[in-house]
Amino acid sequence: MSQKESSLARDSAISDQLISQAPNARERQRLRRLKCEHAGAWVSAVPSSIDGVDTIMKPRNFRVAVAVRLGVPVPSC
Repeated sequence: MSQKESSLARDSAISDQLISQAPNARERQRLRRLKCEHAGAWVSAVPSSIDGVDTIMKPRNFRVAVAVRLGVPVPSC
């Protein structure tokens, strides 16, 4: 087994364990969604106004999206 395959297997086992230990259905679903293909693509997307300025994520929206992805409380400010 290659290092890549071994790492992927270990990551998958850790993820499955976290999902099985999640405190509620909402948290289990959040963790499952993190395993979906391209789930984190928005994090590395380069901001572009080619399609209009409303397509650029505002800082507040970005902070909320990151907080939800990480499963931490969303800041109220």
